[in-house]
Amino acid sequence: MVITAASASPSGRWYRLEASGNVSKAAASSSSGRRGSSARLYLLLLVSVGAVLLLAPTPTTAKTFDLSSFLSTVISQVAEKSFAEGELDLLEHYCSFQARPHIYQWKIYYKARVWCPGWTPIVGMSQLHSSSVAARLNAAKNFVKQALAAGLVTEEEALNWL
Repeated sequence: MVITAASASPSGRWYRLEASGNVSKAAASSSSGRRGSSARLYLLLLVSVGAVLLLAPTPTTAKTFDLSSFLSTVISQVAEKSFAEGELDLLEHYCSFQARPHIYQWKIYYKARVWCPGWTPIVGMSQLHSSSVAARLNAAKNFVKQALAAGLVTEEEALNWL
């Protein structure tokens, strides 16, 4: 009867100890085959990760975000559209208008005024409108109502504005 035993060395090689006391290298077994396949799997994993890293798109360099220029642009555009001043021809008279935003109960509303210098001291006013255009139109209607009440215009002239 022959008794053999196998053990692994620190280097990972397998040795066979025979009953006679001789030590020899063990033949390739299924365990060494698994070790070889795990090495191939590790190599395949390493190559695929490297390929992904090489083929991945690189980020482009971007400018730093300048908050002050962004805010100044936004504020200037909001102010340009919110604050309206101009001239209009109201009942064949030169008139001026002005619309300004204000905050009321955490909402933005517009106040507007319409006046006609050189014709009458009447000032048409409107408040609490969500649009500057609606505020200006309502201020013009208010002006025409006051002019009609003062006898400066006839009802036929005022009809288009009321």
